[in-house]
Amino acid sequence: GTSAKAEDRSQHDLVVLMERAQQHANNGEYQQAVEHFTAALGRTPQTSGILACRGACYLQLSNWDRALVDLNQAIEHSPKDASLFDLRSKCWIGKGELAKAISDLSTAIELNPKDANLISSRSRYWAKKGDFPKALSDASTAIELNPKDAKLFFFRSLYWEGKGDLSKAASDLSAAIELKPREARFYVAKGLLESKRDQHAKALADFESAVKVSPLDARANEMLVWTLATSPSEAVRDGARAVKQGKEFLKHSANPSSGMRRAMAAALAQTGQFEEAV
Repeated sequence: GTSAKAEDRSQHDLVVLMERAQQHANNGEYQQAVEHFTAALGRTPQTSGILACRGACYLQLSNWDRALVDLNQAIEHSPKDASLFDLRSKCWIGKGELAKAISDLSTAIELNPKDANLISSRSRYWAKKGDFPKALSDASTAIELNPKDAKLFFFRSLYWEGKGDLSKAASDLSAAIELKPREARFYVAKGLLESKRDQHAKALADFESAVKVSPLDARANEMLVWTLATSPSEAVRDGARAVKQGKEFLKHSANPSSGMRRAMAAALAQTGQFEEAV
């Protein structure tokens, strides 16, 4: 009876430790979470899940080597768990080992070939490596698996741009916007792309849309003011409106970015207010 009671108490303590560890992790208190997961590991031989959790916390702390030790052990215990290879790939990225990261994600995808997020992650790693054809191939597969995920179109637009096909990049950004019409960063990305394509009226419309859906978005306001102040197109350029837009935004922003300050200076210079522009 005594040993059974001790076992029950030990099990209860383990559950409490795990709950506290998870709570710390959820609150972003990763060092405290690590301490609780370590204490939990001292109480149970069932280690794979706990090692993975502690490894994930080390990842958040950018402690790549400690994370690797935990994830290597977790993978030894559970070599068919795709999520462990996915986590370990993030360690390799942290350590700058791109080829090993791609290898781990490829294993994860073999184990879970219908996971669009895994395939999308690998597409980003291919792009990091500068291999845009492989990035595009993975991105297209991810979109086939999950055609309603706007961010997949957003990522693929970056790879088209990397490959030099700005028209296809713009088309993918339009698809992302259609799926998620209240996402300011999609409009900003499209506006920047349209500027590169010398489609200045379209760029202006995109930056206006970004500000419309998110009036206090710093980047959207910066790009709208900059475009109104400096556009090569006379039909788009409007210094007075740029100044008005910038001042309106600055009412709500105590600490504007250097980009916004530069845009405001350009707007003031465009309207001849050189003293204020300096």
